[in-house]
Amino acid sequence: MNDKESGSEAREEQGGKSVAVQRGGLASFRGFEERFEQMERMMDRMFSGFSIQAQSRQEEVDEKGDYRRREIRSNSFSRSLSLPADVDTEAAKAAFKDGVLEITLPKAAAAKGRQVPID
Repeated sequence: MNDKESGSEAREEQGGKSVAVQRGGLASFRGFEERFEQMERMMDRMFSGFSIQAQSRQEEVDEKGDYRRREIRSNSFSRSLSLPADVDTEAAKAAFKDGVLEITLPKAAAAKGRQVPID
């Protein structure tokens, strides 16, 4: 491994003083990449219990002369969550507007409880 890959330190003269200089951006980039992957795993764990599903599909066609290229990209994403109470599934609603997903899940009548009169 050379100095650039190892991120070794060297000393240089600057203005009559000896200064330590870090060489090789690859080692620092690897550290950044590892931290980014750690953050991604933490986010996955944090959001592992949410109820969301999305799919995207993008198709690109390029025709020039004697050939035709067609590229299709497809991605899917899903999260689910446990709710603390029973939900009235017939009254549940979801709306997606301006990049915001709003989900309305009203409680079922049995989960709302009841009032008990005091004698």
